[in-house]
Amino acid sequence: MTPESTIERESATDLEDPSKANMGHCRENTTCTHLFEHRIDALVESDISILERKEIIPSCQWETVGSNLVGLNSHEEVAHAVEHLAADKHSQGKAAPIPSLLYPPRFSQGPVSEAKLSPSRKQVHHLRTHRRHVFRERCRSFYEVSDLRAGLELCKGYVAGLSLFREVGYVHRDISPINCLVLESPDGDGLVSKISDLDCCKGYDQASVHDEVAITYQFTAVEVGLRKICFYPVMADFPSLEEYMEAMFAYDPHPHFHFLHDLESVFWVASHHIANSIPDDTRNIPTVDSVKAWQRMVKSYFGVTTESILRRRALLQHNMAELYRGLKQWWTAEFTGGFLRLFVFSIDLIAQYKALQKQPQVLLTPDALDRRWPEDLFTSDAYDTLISLLDEVLSSLPSEVPVSQTWVVLAKLEQAAAEEGRKNKESKLAGQ
Repeated sequence: MTPESTIERESATDLEDPSKANMGHCRENTTCTHLFEHRIDALVESDISILERKEIIPSCQWETVGSNLVGLNSHEEVAHAVEHLAADKHSQGKAAPIPSLLYPPRFSQGPVSEAKLSPSRKQVHHLRTHRRHVFRERCRSFYEVSDLRAGLELCKGYVAGLSLFREVGYVHRDISPINCLVLESPDGDGLVSKISDLDCCKGYDQASVHDEVAITYQFTAVEVGLRKICFYPVMADFPSLEEYMEAMFAYDPHPHFHFLHDLESVFWVASHHIANSIPDDTRNIPTVDSVKAWQRMVKSYFGVTTESILRRRALLQHNMAELYRGLKQWWTAEFTGGFLRLFVFSIDLIAQYKALQKQPQVLLTPDALDRRWPEDLFTSDAYDTLISLLDEVLSSLPSEVPVSQTWVVLAKLEQAAAEEGRKNKESKLAGQ
């Protein structure tokens, strides 16, 4: 029995089910549309048309098809007609159609026609239930956080969440401010960190370099964006030159996604939150030119190009020094001192990467490219370090640090400049 005929038999059985009999019979000079209303709420033509090898009844043919159904006075007769249609298809050596409808059709209430289904009318469609689920948004993205302290508090939650991912052996692979959500606490006493968008999430031993993963260039780990090992050990990391040379030539590690890459993405999210925020009480009065220059600098690190990833690699290698110097134009020493403590994590992160290079990778399959570092090499140390550094920064901040994103400050300045220009022009015209 073909799949199509199986579905037809099931559909016919549903129609013959005595439990459906309480819907009543079709009366004379009326249509039997209510026969389908218990199965179909509202269907759109695109939902049905994607079914392979199925014919769709054009809207202009509803009247014609309806005239063949008007004469059927009971649900049993409709079921018999559907079975007759399926048998007719089989007799012609064709696959039987799946009975279905687009909507409950509204046929005209004309005279009763012959209670037979014309063999030429074979376009009866599969019964489907269309459900529409409407969800109310409960969270907002990390981009919408307008307080520096609150943002860094939330980053602690994201780090703790990724540590749980590591414990169960999963990597997220797409950490960004869009996927880092913020939920108002049910108790109303704060914000709760939420990690969403698990489409790319996989078990560590199942994540392949061949997987099609959408990379968020602005926040992806440097090695992931460049698809290569970026932080090799140097000679100073080894007790002797001989050990260094032996380690460098012993094997060539294969780049693959691992737990530290997710953690690096959270570090970039926190760093971007600091860099892209200008305090309401700035150290220097912002101007259109100064804010534009700062915006260009931030975009050069958090852009959507490979060049941005290369600049972030250099930023890590130089301990975030350039970003730290740039922040001094907006923030006082009270704040920049805290930022510097957070940026120290770049040293710890690179040290973790270099430590991996000293360990051999293992083969998961006979494929020589499918090798990676054992999962037990990744401990909670790096996660605990980042949380501790975030705590140090938070301890130096006031209870609230209201900020505005760079583009918001720039928009207000440009609007004020345009308004000032308009007033000056009006004054000149009035003076003439």
